[in-house]
Amino acid sequence: MEQEFLSLTQGSMTVLEYEARFAELSKYAPHIVADERMKAKKFVMGLKPSLRTRLVAFDHRTLEQALSAACRQEGEMEQYLEEKKASQKRPAAPFQRQERKKATFQSPQRPVASGSGQVSSQRSPSGKKECPHYGRAHGSTKCWLVAGKCLKFGSSDHKIKDCPRIQQGAQRGPAPVVATAAPATGRPGRPRAPARVFALAREDAEQADHVTEGTVLFLSVHARVFFDTGATHTFISERFARQLALESGLESEDLEVPLSVHTPAGTVSTRKCIPSLPVCIEDRVLEGCFFLLKMKDYDAILGLDWLVEHYALVDCRGKKIVFRIPGEDEFSHPLPRNLAGKFVISAMRAMRMVNKGCDAFLASVVLIPKADESLTLAEIDVV
Repeated sequence: MEQEFLSLTQGSMTVLEYEARFAELSKYAPHIVADERMKAKKFVMGLKPSLRTRLVAFDHRTLEQALSAACRQEGEMEQYLEEKKASQKRPAAPFQRQERKKATFQSPQRPVASGSGQVSSQRSPSGKKECPHYGRAHGSTKCWLVAGKCLKFGSSDHKIKDCPRIQQGAQRGPAPVVATAAPATGRPGRPRAPARVFALAREDAEQADHVTEGTVLFLSVHARVFFDTGATHTFISERFARQLALESGLESEDLEVPLSVHTPAGTVSTRKCIPSLPVCIEDRVLEGCFFLLKMKDYDAILGLDWLVEHYALVDCRGKKIVFRIPGEDEFSHPLPRNLAGKFVISAMRAMRMVNKGCDAFLASVVLIPKADESLTLAEIDVV
């Protein structure tokens, strides 16, 4: 049994089925899972690659945290595959494609759960309510995971890892466990899903409908960032990460498994991340895991994982990002219009325009301070 636990992997099981088997076999190897942190790490390393690469960089302190994160990621992946499959079956008209493109500009809003376990859930593509705690659909309005019930039979006397019926079935031979709270989808062996990001520079952002920009604080340092609902992960430029390391001493860490990222320039691989980097927005500190990536023009990309974790909703018409974190007051961060994008062009584009015959003018601006050197901000001319 101990050897079986050492070689245990998720395989074709769902996350909840894998967790039930993990809890059942962990009793035979207590020295390997002596504390919650070790147990969570062993659990994450046994997940299938498409989930493991998304969770391995995070420091899960308990098994419950790792389980909840894995369920959310599994739900997001299944929803993405269902939407992709549906779009391939029903090709949309040109105007419908444009409307769908605009719809992807908003990040999905996570519903808020009440203290009694009653959840306000959104509808999944299949028509069932999607649970906000692990991203899967179930028919009941009360989440068994929040209520501490057995996820297979709904009993309040025990949890699924201590379920006597499962243990009786294990004595007769291992059998797959189907959790009522999150039914299996019957899709074993899904392909590995690399990270993706659609904009690394201003030229990319001008072509993307799901990207908006703003300015936030990273450890008291102003940073120019993308809010990108099309990016699966959150990234920080290598240059800006070095600047933060010099000013605050915050160093990046090596990933156990390199992360492949699809970018407009092709697929690249990153091996470093900052597991817990605080971002200050409207006097609120919102932490996240940032993967290091080479990019220009911008300091960071706040992707879908960061937006979902902090219950963020990108309001395109209102030019703001709204945060609806459970148990806290709603707050928003304004996203000013990108006026610079209309009047500033790159040097390479300027050279191409000159070569095509466009007129170019060279201006020289010199700022001469007053003798007393007591200029105020209002007295400085802006050209």
